[in-house]
Amino acid sequence: MERLQYFRNRVWLDKDSEVLQIRLYLLNPELGQPNMEQVTLTFFMTAGGSIYYRRDFQAIFFEIFPNMACMVADGLFFCVLVFTGALQVVVLWRVARERKLLEYLLDIRSLLELTVVIVGLYFCYQFYAVFLTKEKTTDIVSQIRAKGWDISDADQAALEDLFDIGDDAAGDILSLRLLAANYTLILTFRFFANFRAQPQLAIITKTLGALIVEIIHFIVVFIPAFLIYVTSATLLFGRNIEDVCTFQGSLGYIFRMAQEGEFDWESMQEENYWSSAIWVWSFVVFVNMLLINLLIAIILDTYKEVQRKQDSKEAVWNTLYQFWNRLISMRKWVNEQAIVRKCSEPFHPDLLEPDYLKECFPNMPEYQLGLLFSDTAKQMEIQSDKDINTEKLVKMAGSLMMSVGGVNKSLKTIMEEESKDSLQSWVVGKPLPSGSESEFPVQHKGNKPPRIFDPTKVEEVQEVDDDDIGLGPDPVEATNEPAVEDEAAAPVEEEWKPVWLREVDSMLKAFLHHD
Repeated sequence: MERLQYFRNRVWLDKDSEVLQIRLYLLNPELGQPNMEQVTLTFFMTAGGSIYYRRDFQAIFFEIFPNMACMVADGLFFCVLVFTGALQVVVLWRVARERKLLEYLLDIRSLLELTVVIVGLYFCYQFYAVFLTKEKTTDIVSQIRAKGWDISDADQAALEDLFDIGDDAAGDILSLRLLAANYTLILTFRFFANFRAQPQLAIITKTLGALIVEIIHFIVVFIPAFLIYVTSATLLFGRNIEDVCTFQGSLGYIFRMAQEGEFDWESMQEENYWSSAIWVWSFVVFVNMLLINLLIAIILDTYKEVQRKQDSKEAVWNTLYQFWNRLISMRKWVNEQAIVRKCSEPFHPDLLEPDYLKECFPNMPEYQLGLLFSDTAKQMEIQSDKDINTEKLVKMAGSLMMSVGGVNKSLKTIMEEESKDSLQSWVVGKPLPSGSESEFPVQHKGNKPPRIFDPTKVEEVQEVDDDDIGLGPDPVEATNEPAVEDEAAAPVEEEWKPVWLREVDSMLKAFLHHD
């Protein structure tokens, strides 16, 4: 009563007071780890006469590590963090020397790695600050507990120190808890970044990366529409539904409606039936049916596109099996860089075989050798599937059709000439000796060159060009003008000649050799 009268005399609460805060400490409120609980009751008094309150509980631990296992785990975390930080310093030094620092920092994975290290170091500093505050709190509590119940006004300074240090300790522990919660999220994203090493898990991380641009554009459309419905819900239902009486409350309530599709229609329609019905129907159609399903469609479409471009289909258990074989053969396992250097030498076979690699690396495990060639075969198959896509198949079919059309025209021209005079069209003139001129020049039917050239050049071999097999850009089409053959061109292949033409050819060769 004396203390209440003390505060009453000093007018600690009057008609102008808006906030009243009561703080008390409970020593060891629960069994287990020794701690002191700070209980804070805050009352808010409005001008209309309403009183609202808020409760807050903060634990101040007197022992940082409850057991030895927690101490070992935190120690391992600190060692890994220091090792990772040292590696990042070395990497930054190398990229700075190569003048690629800006390019390195623009990579999202590099920024995430640096964030993990920096926030982790700050977390360790905050943990050390909590440890120092805990030591001060423990000393003051020990002094007050030593006096037991014999506490007088002379100990008022020690009690005020307890409340001041206790408030600081509770604030530091709260900051540490919030930092630990957010740091866990950062570590989770860092954990997702490591999934890129596994082909199937990399589909998830690549999908998340590819979705960033799409999600940003979706948010530009979704946020204005969502805020409009939040504002209208506050104005329309705020008098009847407590959850939407404030704008902050409406944010959570309407977001839950968008995700779950559930709402309290009985409470909504009490204000105005038709206004509530229009609001609910438009929200369900525009937000639940259109925007949310559109977001799902964007995610699925991006996932299918990333999955289609994925080269390897290796499962997780196959990757773990490879890691296990590499671990047990770690001493004999050949570094991939050594294999690349060996295959890059100027004098090596064009086609690599297992025997060649086994000769170059006698200690290579059989599992690594088989894995190397099996992965190579899979990559060649995947690359061939990529090369033969729909667009290229259409182009190849068009080129083939044009080539076939050109061959058909050429064959049609040959058949027409043979139908007129089947023998004269294949007759050739007798070759003249070098340096001599004929009194009667050789003439051919229609002044067209013969289709069989000089027999002395029949055996010459002509190099095959891509255009001759239909792979060129434009096939050669037959024209009405006489074709001018090159003297070095090869004659018609024997298998294309009819039987009577082969007999005529033999007769001509015998006649020329006889002369």
